[in-house]
Amino acid sequence: MKQTNTTTAAADVDDVDAPGEHDEESKEHPPPAAATSTKTTITTTSTNKSTKVKTLMIISLSLNILVLIPICGLLIANVDRIQNIYGPLTEARGILLSIYMGIAIGSAVLLLGWNHPDKRQVAFLLFLQIVYKITTPFTTPPGTGIRNPVVISNLAISVLHGITVGFIWAESGNPFRSVYHKRG
Repeated sequence: MKQTNTTTAAADVDDVDAPGEHDEESKEHPPPAAATSTKTTITTTSTNKSTKVKTLMIISLSLNILVLIPICGLLIANVDRIQNIYGPLTEARGILLSIYMGIAIGSAVLLLGWNHPDKRQVAFLLFLQIVYKITTPFTTPPGTGIRNPVVISNLAISVLHGITVGFIWAESGNPFRSVYHKRG
């Protein structure tokens, strides 16, 4: 896709005659310089967008791993500090640990396949996280939600993931649209 944009822009630039190239009239009315620079800007913007999306996906997935590996380790070790934040060892905390491990493993798998990143898969993983992270203040006991460090970090991370999903959407269209959806 990047090569197509560059090739198209190069062809468009070649189509613009230089002043004085064909006749005297072209000296009086040269083509606007903005036409060439606009086309170049569009190509550059498209390339920059793709680079930004890839960078944001790497940051979001890496953050998942960097945050979740130590948290999972602490949950497994059941240290006092974790008990103060996540509560005592219960079935619910074990289920949360499984979810965290799934997100960390999913993020690692997506990063390992980075030669051919699947933006739809990244967007879906991040979207699920955004939903559960944004809802945590409402699912914790009344009066404790926004003061809990897990809730605060969830909200902060959901901002980054939201930006990443937004850039994926802007570059590729709706990432949640089914590949089997028949167009009209």
